Amino acid sequence: MKNAASFSRMVKDEVLKKDFTAHEKTINMVCGIQTGEQWEDDERTAEMRERIRRSFLSTGSVSNPEKDYHLEFSCHDAAEAERLSRELEAFDLRPKHILRGRNTVVYLKEASEICDVLNIIGAHQSLLYFENVRILKEVSGNVNRRVNFETANIGRTVSASLRQIEDIHLIDQTVGLKNLEKGLREMAEARLARPDATISDLAAGFDPPITKSGASHRLRKLSKIAQDLKKHRT
Repeated sequence: MKNAASFSRMVKDEVLKKDFTAHEKTINMVCGIQTGEQWEDDERTAEMRERIRRSFLSTGSVSNPEKDYHLEFSCHDAAEAERLSRELEAFDLRPKHILRGRNTVVYLKEASEICDVLNIIGAHQSLLYFENVRILKEVSGNVNRRVNFETANIGRTVSASLRQIEDIHLIDQTVGLKNLEKGLREMAEARLARPDATISDLAAGFDPPITKSGASHRLRKLSKIAQDLKKHRT
């Protein structure tokens, strides 16, 4: 499916192959035999479905879901647009309007609502295709967000580690690590030995292990010492 026109054509071809009205009347007659009042409601619903179907066949289009979610009807006047909107609203949809040249365009951009329209007009195979594409896009989007999140975390860890190592080298070259209190000296040595480790991993590597907050506190103290040394050098 390469473009919106080909998907719209697929939907329209599917709908045109069905005797939609006859199919709906068969269902309505069955309902009417069971409940007389329900028959009137179902008949009105079937008429609205048929009008929406005809509107889509004559002026409707739907975007390829691989690219975007957009279904629209290009109405010749405001009265037609209002009538179509009321019928869509009867199916709990929330259509919007926009003027495009001399036409009023009634459109939907929510994927779930577009699926509802495809169901209303009887394009069930197209609906399945649309849903499959939507699910794949959502899964792909979730994977990409997770990858981006992890990449950002790695980037922050590496940047922090480089700053910490730079501070530790400065301390070593000026006052010497051996002159630090034991906890700070051990943290400095641990960071130099494991430049790629997260703070949690550094904390777990102590014997006995310390908390992540404890490791962060020691690293901040090392940074403070380095900053003080830089001030005295300037």
